[in-house]
Amino acid sequence: MSAFLGSSQSSLSEDTPLLGDDLNPEEAQDGVKQAEAITLVWSRKSLVTAYILMFLLYFVNAFQSSITSNLSAFVTSGFESHSLIPVIYIVSSVMSSATYMPLAKILNIWDRSIGFLIMIAFATLGLVLSATCTSITTYCASQVFYTIGFAGMVFSVDVITADTSSLRDRGLAYAFTSSPYIITAFAGSAASERFYAYNWRWAYGSFAIILPIVALPMFGLLQYNRYKAKQLGLLQEKEHSGRTFSQSVVHYIIEFDRKSSLPQVASVLRF
Repeated sequence: MSAFLGSSQSSLSEDTPLLGDDLNPEEAQDGVKQAEAITLVWSRKSLVTAYILMFLLYFVNAFQSSITSNLSAFVTSGFESHSLIPVIYIVSSVMSSATYMPLAKILNIWDRSIGFLIMIAFATLGLVLSATCTSITTYCASQVFYTIGFAGMVFSVDVITADTSSLRDRGLAYAFTSSPYIITAFAGSAASERFYAYNWRWAYGSFAIILPIVALPMFGLLQYNRYKAKQLGLLQEKEHSGRTFSQSVVHYIIEFDRKSSLPQVASVLRF
């Protein structure tokens, strides 16, 4: 871990410029500008902390996924709706797949940390709804929020990993952050048995508590380094656009649809 962290600081902006060779910095979107500025102020301590937090986020995602996937059959059976398992899986998977393009635009237009926080809110909401649901309808809705949130969280973490690592060391960085799957592959089934014996709702409730505790320090770290970049003059204060509310709505519709993301999302949801 220390090897690629050390080289990341010295060669990140040189080897993997976030703006690219053919993109004028003045034309870059705010989220990309912020990521470029934050990259320049990462200290070794901040990088080590960031990678530990990303490792823990992957661990939480892998562990809860292993536990809840084993419990889903018992939950739906408890509501006498066992046959809906494939429907829930398909709908939630399609919704999470349709999330990536809008989320990528959010990360580029606004800020990495804001997109990350939104996904944490979705995931936590889904976990809370799953823990407190009293009908199969609520459980289905919770699974959509839950799947969107965790898929978006992992996507955001992967983007941050790319921002903080050089191209040469990126494979090692991804290998480190995703390594918890090796651990949870065996621990998840045993833990799900314990939760089922006690109360399956706590399988969701416990992670609704754990996830924000692990995720909020990562958000705080990103915001802290953003503040450092501003203090050093690397990140200028965003000027007021002067647009009215309706003009802002039109502006962001155009921004999100620049690569035809909305039609692509609609087609995924339709089919």
